[in-house]
Amino acid sequence: MEEPVFELANRWKRFWGHVIDISLAASILVLILFLSGSLKEVMAQQRNGLNAQVTFWTGVGMCIYLVLNVYFWGTRGQSIGKMVMGTRIVDKDGNIPSLATTVAVRYLAVQIFFPIPFAGNLIFLADSLFIVRKDHRCLHDHLAGTYVIDIKLAAITEKVRRARWVAENNGWNPEIAVDIVSKDFSRQGIEIKYQISAEDFRRYCSQLLDMEILSKSEHETLTSLDCD
Repeated sequence: MEEPVFELANRWKRFWGHVIDISLAASILVLILFLSGSLKEVMAQQRNGLNAQVTFWTGVGMCIYLVLNVYFWGTRGQSIGKMVMGTRIVDKDGNIPSLATTVAVRYLAVQIFFPIPFAGNLIFLADSLFIVRKDHRCLHDHLAGTYVIDIKLAAITEKVRRARWVAENNGWNPEIAVDIVSKDFSRQGIEIKYQISAEDFRRYCSQLLDMEILSKSEHETLTSLDCD
């Protein structure tokens, strides 16, 4: 089956997003244990193990973290770490996956094995190592049929796609779309590079403004550049 084409988040963005999520979970847990007066017992590392009170407040802390993430998973396709790093979970159609898919398949299907000695560590390692593959997808992504995209790159790619469509419909060189969206050019010599007149260039920019591919300020900047 052909894989969908997305602007996938790079490994480092995914890594730091995960670090932020882990740090947030740890911070919430420590705060709850501190406020409940159970932190000293945890720090003491009693030989008899954690008592019921510590276990209860640890559960409360983890529930708070999960509730926060479940809300953002369902409404934005993001954990808090992903929001900070500008990444998002999508399905093969580019849509935010259902909450059941995200929680039950993408999260719990792997996380449930982590407490198991040896097997949990092995699954965690396999899940993490999958990210070095070309598609940057972890094991839990494959299980859930999800992808983690770079939101900014995805937005730029969509703008380029729409700008190319406008150029093609007008009979202009569609490659101009890349330079227009990235603003990686001056208008000097543009007639030679793309075989488009100054008048058509202004008309093209106006169409992109109407389609909200360009902002008003971007439109004014591009159309005011000297073309001579």
